[in-house]
Amino acid sequence: MCGIVLVPDTPEYSQVTAASRGPDTLSAHKLVIGGVPYQLRFYRLAVFGGATAEQPFQINLPGGRKHIYACNGEIYNWEVLDKAIGVKESHGDCWSAAAALSRAGWQKGLEAILGE
Repeated sequence: MCGIVLVPDTPEYSQVTAASRGPDTLSAHKLVIGGVPYQLRFYRLAVFGGATAEQPFQINLPGGRKHIYACNGEIYNWEVLDKAIGVKESHGDCWSAAAALSRAGWQKGLEAILGE
């Protein structure tokens, strides 16, 4: 199972980890919330998607907005979601769910996702 950790981007939090939850890779995304820098770290247990499914990932939206996602789950209908939103090449099941949420909105996106 994967691990997701959000920590302040400061030296005293550099040792906070969830490595036992995702032994295959660690990736991090730096972001600022309320003027405070954070790291969203994703410890991956690779099951699906290869390198193109690395997380956390960013989906750019119209108007310069962006959504940052990390998902610890399994999306069963990712191929249906990809087809519905016009994705030609998938980046993994969790990316498909995030794209559905970003493009359809939270309510409709959540209703469309089948997974755990």
